[in-house]
Amino acid sequence: MRAIHLGFVLLLAFLLYPAIKSMSRREMHWMDVVLGVLGAGVASYIVWNYRALIDSWLKHWGCHILKLQKLL
Repeated sequence: MRAIHLGFVLLLAFLLYPAIKSMSRREMHWMDVVLGVLGAGVASYIVWNYRALIDSWLKHWGCHILKLQKLL
């Protein structure tokens, strides 16, 4: 759920405020659109691949967490 909000905020932030201060806020620059879409795309990737990301993280760090639990 946080990734959806993050993507929406990134998209709005780049569309409402220019990436470079010297650019006009009244005109939308192509760079702002690209950065906004990339930000929303990264958040969408997290949403669509959530299970694979968690499984990958657990495969790598799961054994270390179990060892720490045994020590405590």
